[in-house]
Amino acid sequence: MAWNNGRWPPHYNPQAKSGPFRNPDGTVPSPYPTNMPAAQWTSPTTTLSFTNVGLPPTVFFRALWQTPVFDLRPDLGVSQSNNVSAVNTLPGLGVQPVWRANGLGAGGKLFFHIININAAGAGVRGMRIYSIEFAHPANPYKALTSQVTGDQDQTACLIPYVGQNAGILEAFPTGDGYPIRYWLLRLQFDIIESGVAAPTNLSVQGCFY
Repeated sequence: MAWNNGRWPPHYNPQAKSGPFRNPDGTVPSPYPTNMPAAQWTSPTTTLSFTNVGLPPTVFFRALWQTPVFDLRPDLGVSQSNNVSAVNTLPGLGVQPVWRANGLGAGGKLFFHIININAAGAGVRGMRIYSIEFAHPANPYKALTSQVTGDQDQTACLIPYVGQNAGILEAFPTGDGYPIRYWLLRLQFDIIESGVAAPTNLSVQGCFY
């Protein structure tokens, strides 16, 4: 098969017959590739830093936690319509490819592990936790500022039981199981009750797979 006046298709090397390039001549469909990139992203555990600067009058403290921009269709490579450099080398952007379903992204889910929610016996008293999604179908730069959901209240998921000190939140990317290409999610922690101190050891770790 030729591509664009005799050139080979993008990412295809006719001399490579193994690993992710395994595509022997005459096979229909091609065999499933091997040695594909891992379909997982894991963040370090981060202790939240709360601030009381520049907030609306109804919020006393706020902390933010955000994923990188995920590339959930890395099989597409660099689209000429993007008018950007290769996504893996975008300066300062940190685009993170995740290879789900052989690059099609189907079935991936983002999990958040929130730790020390019951520290000092306070639990989530006076706190509201919101998730906010950003996405763009073609341009990772624009995904950073393209908010596609409102502030979705997740607080009820983390009301602790006796002895519970951690909780899990889950999020599916925009796209009903077949995700939009560029997507990120932000968690916003707001203290809205006067007299409640900002937590000092509330931590978050994220994982996408």
